Amino acid sequence: MIRPRKLALRALLVPFVLLLTASPAAAVVFSNASLITIPTNGIATPYPSCISVSGLAGSTTDVNVTLNGLSHNFPADLDMLLEGPGGQNLIIMSDAGDTGFRYGAVGLTITLDDEAAGPLPEFQQLTTGTFRPTNYAPAETFPTPAPAPSGNSALAVFDGTNPNGDWCLYVFDDSDGDGGSISGGWSLDIATTTTAATFRSLTASSTSRGVAVAWRTASELDTLGFHVYREVNGKRVRVNSKLIAGKGRGLYSFLDRKAPKGKTVRYWVQAVHLDGSRSWYGPARVLRS
Repeated sequence: MIRPRKLALRALLVPFVLLLTASPAAAVVFSNASLITIPTNGIATPYPSCISVSGLAGSTTDVNVTLNGLSHNFPADLDMLLEGPGGQNLIIMSDAGDTGFRYGAVGLTITLDDEAAGPLPEFQQLTTGTFRPTNYAPAETFPTPAPAPSGNSALAVFDGTNPNGDWCLYVFDDSDGDGGSISGGWSLDIATTTTAATFRSLTASSTSRGVAVAWRTASELDTLGFHVYREVNGKRVRVNSKLIAGKGRGLYSFLDRKAPKGKTVRYWVQAVHLDGSRSWYGPARVLRS
């Protein structure tokens, strides 16, 4: 039966101890092989499906997601959101594979990787392979207890975060008529780093002159200094003109005079190491008054 294609509409304190690092560690795979059953319309069972990660040192540098045995009669009905232990989230797959016909997906193994050559197809049949996370219009909402989608479009949203804790996958079928399953569950491929600098806190405070960003380190090993980044249209943009030199440990500050007023803004600190590597800490959020 032919089906119409979907419309192509196309001052917070962050006190925590986080290890920022200079050298990468090997990726580790964590899996939940339990069946995920997708109804003809509504939330999957279970909702969410979670993977508990533990024992990883350092901060996250790369995350890939694999769906094992995806089958669905009309996969464009599917919406999937991944939430990390720190609350960061993104829609990893939505409205892909809308052929206009019931050319179903059967037993596919799909890996979602920021470094893949291209996205999932919008109007072609899905196949086994590696693709970038893909969220086609229109915008989606997910039933509770899923968080509101953050608007992020890349798994890099998890970079610099603590990988340990529960990672949860929310699967939702948003149209009537077709169902499916993920027979082999799903897995996470997580790469982390080893320690080079230990951060104690990061704050962002609105002042009459701009946003004051401050951070404190407990120790710095082979760290040249720091850059400050603000989120602009979903991307991190550096706001300091010169490297803020490291001093071994202590309190640092930077005033962002160009922060937009009336908006909630997010900041990260990037540590620059002697070997040329860089690592992230944050974010801190603040409403610029």
